[in-house]
Amino acid sequence: SRYFEYLMRESKWRYSKNLSSLLSQADYLGYKPKRKTSGIGEIIISHDPNLMNAGITDIFGEEDLDTLAPYALSGNINFPVGTRFSNGSVEFISTQEASYTPGMKYIKIPVIQGVQKTFTTVTPALGNPFEVVRVLDSNIESASDSISSQFFSVKSTSLNSVISYVQYDSILLADESEYAYEVSSSKDYSFIDIKFGDGISGQLLPKDSVVTVSYLETLGELGNVEELFTINRIVSSTPIQMYCSNFVAIAGGSEADTIEDIRANAPRSYLIGGSIITEDAYKFALESIPDIYKAVVYSGTY
Repeated sequence: SRYFEYLMRESKWRYSKNLSSLLSQADYLGYKPKRKTSGIGEIIISHDPNLMNAGITDIFGEEDLDTLAPYALSGNINFPVGTRFSNGSVEFISTQEASYTPGMKYIKIPVIQGVQKTFTTVTPALGNPFEVVRVLDSNIESASDSISSQFFSVKSTSLNSVISYVQYDSILLADESEYAYEVSSSKDYSFIDIKFGDGISGQLLPKDSVVTVSYLETLGELGNVEELFTINRIVSSTPIQMYCSNFVAIAGGSEADTIEDIRANAPRSYLIGGSIITEDAYKFALESIPDIYKAVVYSGTY
């Protein structure tokens, strides 16, 4: 009797207590749970060692950056996307390409917390309809915005031919001529599945090809750094000694969707898919846009 009561409770959206139950039911609402997200911020880089005084004493703050000496050597120092930084325990990578040119005193580079990873299949593809490639990693970043999504990509290689794939929320939305894929997370976030097309909804994964998945491995909420002036190591090599520091916190990192997150977000997402007519629906839609933290919505006619 208690077991049947347990099953009955877990089948109810409002009363279920297991994450797997909510995730299973969320599929019917077309809601995909959000994996961990990475914190973002910016790093200041300079050739002048005086930058390392930042935070050590109260005589050097952001307003003192203009007192640094101009870069006098010839030639640019390039910082490509993916340049690595660290505070000794947590790593960060740059999200935009930057160039340090003669005459500069310092440069600001936007960063995201995480380590770039690559997974390559060992067994060649079978070329079956809706073939699935599984990546076992519980810390794969959600790639849910324009900043983090640039670090998630899927490619296949066969006979020296490299194919890049486009992501869809559902592989069924892809055209038959497109090389596309769909991403789904496991019920406990321990892995993701990459599903390819069937020849009608997206191209078949070429037989005997090898699949490579590039992604960002994140610490989520644990990757946020509130302490200023602590990210002072450039892990990537540079032509000359360069110095770095964070004058702002690295913030925004979060854990994967919890039971309460799914219970609140999935129904809203489903309703918004059909119409946006209530204040709450407008508020949720606006706050779903990247870079918008909070929105206030008023009823009535403007």
